[in-house]
Amino acid sequence: MDPLKPMPYPGECNPVDAVECPYCTTAFRVRTLMMGGDGRLLAWDEYEAIPCFCPMCGGRLETK
Repeated sequence: MDPLKPMPYPGECNPVDAVECPYCTTAFRVRTLMMGGDGRLLAWDEYEAIPCFCPMCGGRLETK
């Protein structure tokens, strides 16, 4: 990352990198862990995910 370049706005990012809730304006990103059918974690590897709901207010996020 270029230290002289300003950080982007959440709306300028890919949804897996940053999302801003339109209801409460919380900016966040989501990482998921893979689980097996019995509910146990398969690995500690994180995967990118596009969120459907805000973790702060529960507002539904629209995907484009």
